[in-house]
Amino acid sequence: MKIDNERKQKKIGRSIFPFLVLIILLSITFFASFSIYSIEQQNHEKRFDDRVSKVVTLIEKRFENYNQILSGGVGLFHASENVTRTEFGDYLEHQNIHDKYPGIQGVGYSIFIGDKDQLSDHIELIKEDYPEYTFKPVGDRDEYHSIIYLEPLDDRNKNAVGYDMYSQEIRREAMDKARMTGVSQLSGKVTLVQEIDEDVQAGFLLYTPNYEHFTGESSDQRVSDFSGFVYSPFRMNDFMNGLLIDSELDSVDFMIYDQKVSEMNEMYSHSEANHLSVENEKSQFEKTVEINIYGRKWVVVFNERTSFFANDLSSTWIVLGAGSVISFFMFFIILFYNNFMNKAADLNTVIDSVSRGKFDEKINEKLLKSNDELGTLARSFERIMVSLKLAMRETDPEVKKDIINKVAPAINDADSE
Repeated sequence: MKIDNERKQKKIGRSIFPFLVLIILLSITFFASFSIYSIEQQNHEKRFDDRVSKVVTLIEKRFENYNQILSGGVGLFHASENVTRTEFGDYLEHQNIHDKYPGIQGVGYSIFIGDKDQLSDHIELIKEDYPEYTFKPVGDRDEYHSIIYLEPLDDRNKNAVGYDMYSQEIRREAMDKARMTGVSQLSGKVTLVQEIDEDVQAGFLLYTPNYEHFTGESSDQRVSDFSGFVYSPFRMNDFMNGLLIDSELDSVDFMIYDQKVSEMNEMYSHSEANHLSVENEKSQFEKTVEINIYGRKWVVVFNERTSFFANDLSSTWIVLGAGSVISFFMFFIILFYNNFMNKAADLNTVIDSVSRGKFDEKINEKLLKSNDELGTLARSFERIMVSLKLAMRETDPEVKKDIINKVAPAINDADSE
């Protein structure tokens, strides 16, 4: 009786042990996977921040380069008593602006005309050099300005020659600040007069003031000495496409707004401009950066493209998948070993009974049943081993899961014995 109780306790211990091993191994697997996930997430966040910083730095440096070309244009006017259209064009051709500064629409000069009395003399003088010149828009204003030079003189820029930028409120605000302070100023969002086809983009302009003499110390001196602006117009998509040539930056999506985030102030969408798919899932990382550029604030909203983050989780999935397969593999091995030991013990009991001369019909049935059960265990074990080998070779977590699910009938067969 005592021996039977000991055997029962051993059977109970053997039946619990595989599940304890499975729980421990799966816990280790999940802990290791979570640790790797946390490390990968930290590394990915750092890469995201690096790419955000890269975009911001590229924008800031590009504007510094553009401002240098405008400052050089101001230097040209100071070096010559009368800069002609040819001299202005030769200077910019020598600068090779489209190759050195991709994304720029052109470089021009807008002259300060004065009041209405001086306008007619100005138009007559300019037409002597440029017969196609047309001043626009007409109308009564306190003061008048006009674009007289703009290179390269392509179809878009031809449409802008003669335009009074001071007639438009957003341009006027930047022009007044530049004239008063003596430093370059960036305008807000506008639609350029260069937009002559269906591909209309948001635009902006950068103004560098030019004075008859060098910049005065007071704003009143600057206003009285002011003669015009060397300036550049920009089409926003062209500006950004000329700037962002690194394919790594496609891992982040970002939008640029003038002054504040609103649909009206949207200037650029990286996904729309580059025809990237718009993802509906919430981004893993988001960041808003304000860039102060020559008196104007740009708000840049960055979002991580979730598809790129998913690609960085391969190590996590490998550890989780491999760890799960190994855990179940050990569970099945121990489970079958215990079942085998239990059946062997039952068989030993039958053999002991036979050796003591207690062989009867019931013992014969037990003997046959034990033999059949051992055969079933062997066949089930073979099925499970084949499935686990397939699971170990497979890299797709979903396929691993399907294979393991197919093992379940064999496990049930083993448990039922």
